[in-house]
Amino acid sequence: MAAGVTDRLWDVANLVALWEEYERRAEKSGSMMRGFGRWWMLYQAIAFVVLIPAAFYCTVTHGLPRKMLLVVLPCYAVLAIGSYNVFKSMNSK
Repeated sequence: MAAGVTDRLWDVANLVALWEEYERRAEKSGSMMRGFGRWWMLYQAIAFVVLIPAAFYCTVTHGLPRKMLLVVLPCYAVLAIGSYNVFKSMNSK
């Protein structure tokens, strides 16, 4: 107060209340980002599942080497399963 920074005398109860308000706001805003991350994982899982037949179709119609499918398709499957497992493990709350 003597330095002119504030005109209020802070005690421990005020600081605790200020900290609790900060935590409540952080928890509230964090829940939205967790929800977004959860749905992003589901989106990725669906996208990788869709890419499996699309990669097969493009490989066959464009005459690309079919050995490429031995690498690409299992990778898409692993990414789809992994994204879905992360989606399931994240809480919606």
